[in-house]
Amino acid sequence: MTAQAATLPSNPPTHPASASASQLYPAPRTANAFSLPFARLSEPVWACRAQHSAEPRAFAEPGPDKAAAAAGESYFLLQHQQHKDTAVRDEAKQPLHSTEEFSACSALIATANMHAACASLPVPLRALPFWYGTTGPRKCIIYLEPRRSSPLYVAIEGFLRASADLFGPSEAHQYHPHSSMTGFIDIADGTDGEAVATSGQLITQIACHLHAFVTSAAKGKLGGQLSSGDGQTADASLLAVPTVGPVSAAPDYPHKGTHKIEVALDTPAGFRTIVDALKAAVPQARIRGKRIGHISLAYYNKHVKTANLLTADMAERLIALAASFFASPHISAPSTNLWDIAFYELAFNSSSLSVPHRFNQIARWQL
Repeated sequence: MTAQAATLPSNPPTHPASASASQLYPAPRTANAFSLPFARLSEPVWACRAQHSAEPRAFAEPGPDKAAAAAGESYFLLQHQQHKDTAVRDEAKQPLHSTEEFSACSALIATANMHAACASLPVPLRALPFWYGTTGPRKCIIYLEPRRSSPLYVAIEGFLRASADLFGPSEAHQYHPHSSMTGFIDIADGTDGEAVATSGQLITQIACHLHAFVTSAAKGKLGGQLSSGDGQTADASLLAVPTVGPVSAAPDYPHKGTHKIEVALDTPAGFRTIVDALKAAVPQARIRGKRIGHISLAYYNKHVKTANLLTADMAERLIALAASFFASPHISAPSTNLWDIAFYELAFNSSSLSVPHRFNQIARWQL
């Protein structure tokens, strides 16, 4: 983690529309928005950071530190190291299908031996021992994302910078490119009468079930359990690559008189099947599925109140601008774009269009 990712300004600066895109959204903008690691990693490295310190201090694993506690520091998972044991790594790739396997996974996560748990868990779940021990209310969300190295992701980021130069930031600039698989999931500590006592345990349960459904869906084994919301049953191709459609304007969004610019996605039914299965498996999370039909490029006044409106004229100019970034066929070609499913915690909810939200990654599945 960089110092830039570790801290955010207490009073975010505002920028005029004439500010350069490089000032508003430098190249590593989205990469620096995450304070927890991506997948394909294991052995945790812990860190301890003072409340007002820019640089974290690394530890091999968490432990009592009276000086740190006195300074108001808190432990958090900073990064992972690659796991080099091929036998363990290959075994960890096996999905969780049965109730017995799921219970064994949960028991492993609950163990005090965090290093052993991380090494033995399936790759996307190796940060879960950290999350299992956390408490308190938080918001989580599940995204379908073009991989950060993909032509589609790079094109969208290029459009975001160029549109910021043209009209200033919109709410789309607060996020990295994604299509929401769910709405935000409000998670809190439970009562004594509930099966899940803490928010960390509920996050762990969601992630374990999601892993089971993603791996089952990838092998075409989820269709017998549940049908998708549009009546289609999953098959061997249910996690096929989404098809990237045209850029268009949605009129009167989110209310009359303003528009939204988005790039359409034709997403296979299997992704919605996964969300439906997750809703049924973890009803206490009250998960709300989304259409997964677009990636937002520009809009105002959905969550952040501003005087800005995206007029019809602005919409036309932004569509033309987007067309310049999406002109090459390889931008939307299925053969050149890889996708991930990512499970996040919202770590910082920005109220300024010029400052992105921050997300902590809980788990990531590379499709």
